[in-house]
Amino acid sequence: MELVLVLLLMGFIAGMAAPFLISTVERIQLQSVTRKVKSALKYARNTAVSKKKRFIFYADIDENRFWLGTPDSEEKQNERSIEGDARFAQFSNKGTPVSEGIFSIGFYPQGNASGGSIRIEAKEPEDSDSVYVITVDPITGSSRIEQIEPKDK
Repeated sequence: MELVLVLLLMGFIAGMAAPFLISTVERIQLQSVTRKVKSALKYARNTAVSKKKRFIFYADIDENRFWLGTPDSEEKQNERSIEGDARFAQFSNKGTPVSEGIFSIGFYPQGNASGGSIRIEAKEPEDSDSVYVITVDPITGSSRIEQIEPKDK
């Protein structure tokens, strides 16, 4: 009888902990994707400055992938797909937000950029407890990550 009680208690505790663990894993995946995109943006800026030519970060919201390139070449460098439960949700820059298709952020030899904000969220946003926004400063070309809580969506 005691063994059955202990097993039931352990099952109850495991059942209570499972949703917490699942949401933690999803949040970590979302953070990882966001850091990878930010790293690609930083690489694009640094490459533009070091090679003294314009370098562009491209992203395809529909295909959920991103790559780097130059305006004079159609070659895609460092092309990556976003895997897991994360996705590009939106891009905005001085105008109407873009929720589909391809967008780009240009980086210039002086270190500045065209700027904009990239919103990254879970594929099923209603199941997620956070959204990340990467903002690229047009003057410095640097990017920063901000976490937005569901109430701010």
